[in-house]
Amino acid sequence: MVMDLREIFAQTGGAMPVECNVNLSDAEYNGTICMPNPVEVTGRVFNRAGVVNFEYTANFAFTAPCDRCAVEVSLDKSESFSHVVVTQLVNEEDFDGSEYIITPSMTLDVDSIVREDVLLSLPTKHLCDEDCKGICAGCGVNLNEQECKCEKEIDPRLAKLRGLLSDQR
Repeated sequence: MVMDLREIFAQTGGAMPVECNVNLSDAEYNGTICMPNPVEVTGRVFNRAGVVNFEYTANFAFTAPCDRCAVEVSLDKSESFSHVVVTQLVNEEDFDGSEYIITPSMTLDVDSIVREDVLLSLPTKHLCDEDCKGICAGCGVNLNEQECKCEKEIDPRLAKLRGLLSDQR
């Protein structure tokens, strides 16, 4: 969705509601499609004292495998974002790319902005539970569901200690 913001830039106090769905079904997270349903966007673009702002909330379902045990986990998320929209920068040397949305044509590509914001808000580590035990490196069993039957290897440097402990029993 592309919004024409000429009226908002021209009128201090002007506002325009934003309600749309953004399709991110092609977005990948760690090699899997993570958002099969559209992202619901509600917000507004407004001009306060000559400064145009775009504020919105994105509601979406996020589905991805746990990074430790590979069980698929779905989360309902709601994230809020805010951007200042400008037609040009006076001093481009100070621009780091994150403070402003520059739009010389006075249009706003909502889909592109939402895509970037939502994907950057995703967790770097996705766990089914903070106490997830993961999978056994030897046999591949999910340690959250059952005990591993692998023989535990002892570090050869610590083998003497095991002998000492078994002698005392």
